[in-house]
Order: sequence, then C-alpha cells, then structure tokens
Amino acid sequence: MTFSLSCCLFGIQERALHHGSFMAKCFASDISMDVTTEAVKIRGGYGDTKDYPVERHIRDAKVLQIVEGTNKIQRNVVARGLLNIR
Repeated sequence: MTFSLSCCLFGIQERALHHGSFMAKCFASDISMDVTTEAVKIRGGYGDTKDYPVERHIRDAKVLQIVEGTNKIQRNVVARGLLNIR
C-alpha cells in the first residue's frame, strides 16, 4: 500500500518502478556473480575451500541470482513490459 501511495504522490506508474527494480536486481546479481567467479579463478584451488571467504561469497552471489525468481524470468518480465505484451 505504501508503494502504491508513493507512486501516486510522485506521479510515477507503479509498473515502471517494478521494471526498474527488476533490471537493477538482474544487473547487481550478475555483476556479483562475475566478480566472485573471477575471485575464485584468482585464488585457484583455494577458492573452493571453506578456509577462505571467497567460497561463501560465490554461494551468496548464486543465491542472489535465484532468490526472487531467476534472472532469466526477470528479463522476460521486463521485456514483456517494455513491449507491452501481457
């Protein structure tokens, strides 16, 4: 309700804000996965051991991609919204 009220107050369409948040979520989770993958490559065999925090970071990055719907589904939702397809 607060979200809808703020959209009305600022004259912003609620759908536009949803698509913006979907795009931001996809971008952030993809970048975090890319960065942690590179960190594992730099560490070599030590990147997969629980002795280093990189292992936890790559698990967290993967969870970010999955949590609120996979990035592939999010991209489809945004594309449908931009093309006005329901």
